[in-house]
Amino acid sequence: MYAVTQSELDGRLSLLHLTWAYVANREADLHRADMPICKVDEPAQRPDGFHDRITDRKSLELVVSHYRELDKRLGLVVVPAPVARN
Repeated sequence: MYAVTQSELDGRLSLLHLTWAYVANREADLHRADMPICKVDEPAQRPDGFHDRITDRKSLELVVSHYRELDKRLGLVVVPAPVARN
């Protein structure tokens, strides 16, 4: 998966989850699981630099951690990608 900004990464992970939910017929589950993470009663807050080029691992982790929590709430098992060895 390729993304240059947090916004692009969020969009790609969101689309991946929406596609999975459609195929698995779990769209309602996805929306129910996502709501507590997003805090519906609070206005959406994007971190500084959300549309800037990703330059560090912390910026990447801000987006990925949201989807990891979502996967956990949906009962999905995510297998980590193998680490390349030189």
